[in-house]
Amino acid sequence: MLLNIKIDNYKGVSNNINISCIASNKIKHSNNDISKISEKTKILKNICIIGSNASGKTSILNAIETVQDFLLFPHRKSISNNKDFDSFIKRMTPEELKKFLIDINTLKLGEQNNLRSKDKSTIVLELFIPKRKNNISGIYTYTLMYKSNYKESGVLLEKLEYKKNFDSKKNEVICLANNIIESEITTTLLYQNNNSKNQEKNIDDRIKYYNTFFNEMIKHVSYLDGSEGVDLLEAFNKHGNKFVELCNIADDKIIDITLDENEKKPKILFWNSKKTFLTFPQLSNGTRKILVIGSIILDALEKNNLLLIDEIELSLHPTLVNFLINLNSSKDFNHFSQLIFTTHSPFVAFSMTNDQLYYINNKNNNYYISSISNAIKNNIITKDKNPEKAWIEDLLIKNPDLNKIKHFLNN
Repeated sequence: MLLNIKIDNYKGVSNNINISCIASNKIKHSNNDISKISEKTKILKNICIIGSNASGKTSILNAIETVQDFLLFPHRKSISNNKDFDSFIKRMTPEELKKFLIDINTLKLGEQNNLRSKDKSTIVLELFIPKRKNNISGIYTYTLMYKSNYKESGVLLEKLEYKKNFDSKKNEVICLANNIIESEITTTLLYQNNNSKNQEKNIDDRIKYYNTFFNEMIKHVSYLDGSEGVDLLEAFNKHGNKFVELCNIADDKIIDITLDENEKKPKILFWNSKKTFLTFPQLSNGTRKILVIGSIILDALEKNNLLLIDEIELSLHPTLVNFLINLNSSKDFNHFSQLIFTTHSPFVAFSMTNDQLYYINNKNNNYYISSISNAIKNNIITKDKNPEKAWIEDLLIKNPDLNKIKHFLNN
């Protein structure tokens, strides 16, 4: 689960922003809205980000994906099963290896903001990683810094810190690497049995921390941008009646689900009467989206995963969007699934509590992001205005200019 996200100079994010997923003690939450990691610390299961077009809200999700991309940078991974190539790499000195990797470098990290193209980009993720098999649970903070010339000069900084409890005052630095072509964490994991590449003392003590963080980011974080697929057959076999209920919520004309096993790959049939059925491609866009996202959320609830969804409301009735959000909150505070999503919809946004809702203000080049809670605290929203009224009066986000729209239509 994400505790904090800090991003500076990344794609549409021009200035330093901070999103906290820690629940406010001043807001009463149900046990299903939060996850408890200590007696005093509660994490919000749902975070909503609302903003205008080109405000950078998608960039926030992309930044998390960039960390995944860096951890998965393919050079070592793709050749790790090729013994000849593997042996060739191992014989190289550090200088030879760096030059070789620069020459074949295909790494793609998110670009800098157009207004600050020569400055460094910074992404900082603070996570609570729950207890899983063979991992080290606790609070992990990962920092990635790079400039536009990272392919030639390397990533400026990769750092991983750890503390056992959220309230601990001191972080232990687990990994610190500068000017690197590949992730030090991934490289160490791939070559953990190669003494020539892992001469640092106590590296064995760090492997478990590296493994814990790597597995959490790669196996338990999913970014859904609308093209994400899911194995519905697996979801049906796994969740059974729950999946059938999900189908009926998505389209109340679906009364039953069966499998057609006459073909090479079994196919799900969605029955809308006793005599007629539809296949998945024949369902409406909205129904397909509910089934895909709903199935992924059901899986996330079971595995304590983090889901990132861009523009969650696309192709969906607002009530069904709220259903998906509430589905992620359908288990108590001892579960650690989390949903972070963007939206243009005020209907969706204003169903969230004040600490769950972040808005991006990019009016007049005064770029910042704030929760509604902080907006009230800083008197951006006064006590006589609710968030809906503040939104209508353009106090929160940069709404489309109605005068420009009228002028365009009338000329």
